Amino acid sequence: MPTKDEVDGSMVDLENDPKGKICNPMPEDDQPNTIYFRICYLLYIIVVAVILGLMIFRPYSFTGHPSISLIVDAFTGLSQNDTFDRFSPFFNFTLDVKRPRNLFGTPHDFCYFSGDVTVFYKEVKISDGPIEGYCVRKDGKQAIMLFAWGKDVEMPDILHNQLVDDARHGVAEVKVNLYLPISHSWYEFWVCRAKIGTMEAFPCN
Repeated sequence: MPTKDEVDGSMVDLENDPKGKICNPMPEDDQPNTIYFRICYLLYIIVVAVILGLMIFRPYSFTGHPSISLIVDAFTGLSQNDTFDRFSPFFNFTLDVKRPRNLFGTPHDFCYFSGDVTVFYKEVKISDGPIEGYCVRKDGKQAIMLFAWGKDVEMPDILHNQLVDDARHGVAEVKVNLYLPISHSWYEFWVCRAKIGTMEAFPCN
């Protein structure tokens, strides 16, 4: 096998070319740019793979944990009663519970034990009530009816007038706390912020 070759009209020794200057046509100064290009190309492939993965698995949940939204179906008793500066509100809610398709979570029903609901306006507690236990099947959804009421609730006149006026215009926002036990020692605490006087579904966190 010949050990010499002719490049550009000159004789060169291939065996004594440890850096591959003859076989590698790219100058040494351009090699770091090539490494940088390869790194950028690898990062591009990773980003594309992540985006495709999110698009494919977006409808799924890794735990099978349900999502909850709240609808204020009806309310009454916001006006002051005969006790002068007190009122007794009543709320009718619907919990819209959805359980997404599950990849790695438990395949059986997701159940809550009996809990309670508490309603606040401007951090003033105005009503509460019980929540019966329920279960949501895998890949299913369920609507839960909730009732909360207050008795002789005290509130400053300015704040109460604002509540009545905002409720009349459908902009009164209440905070609804949900205490939902999932076992005898574990529970979930959900916070929903909903506007009364509308029939919109508001997500809970």
